[in-house]
Amino acid sequence: MLKTTSEMRDIPEIMELSEMDAVFYLTGSRYFGTARTRSDWDFFTNDPGVGERLLDAGWQTVAADTHYLDTAYGKGRVHVQVVQDAARKRRVQMYLYRVLRLGRLPKEQAKALWSVVDNLIEVIEWKEKYGQTQRTE
Repeated sequence: MLKTTSEMRDIPEIMELSEMDAVFYLTGSRYFGTARTRSDWDFFTNDPGVGERLLDAGWQTVAADTHYLDTAYGKGRVHVQVVQDAARKRRVQMYLYRVLRLGRLPKEQAKALWSVVDNLIEVIEWKEKYGQTQRTE
């Protein structure tokens, strides 16, 4: 399932995604509100069957460069990342958007910041799951 906007409905590749029985989340510059006129459309999902369906529909495998990705697919100006933990990626993304609100950053700085927030959330989740450990001196 993919909620589409009127702008998305003009893009055939996005309409292909909206017809699939999978959950897709918007990410990248369009999610963060920093897209330019020619910016691509980035989505992620954790549905493992999406990759095969995309390839059958003429999508291509594209390079993936973050630890969230198993594989990324592209067609036209639309990219889909198939991730192992969509819930965690969403938490990191929402933190970056809602709390930091940094706007457009150079790609390398954005990747570094994403990694820092991801590690911070990992520590917070660990502490929530296992409790605070006592400090030893």
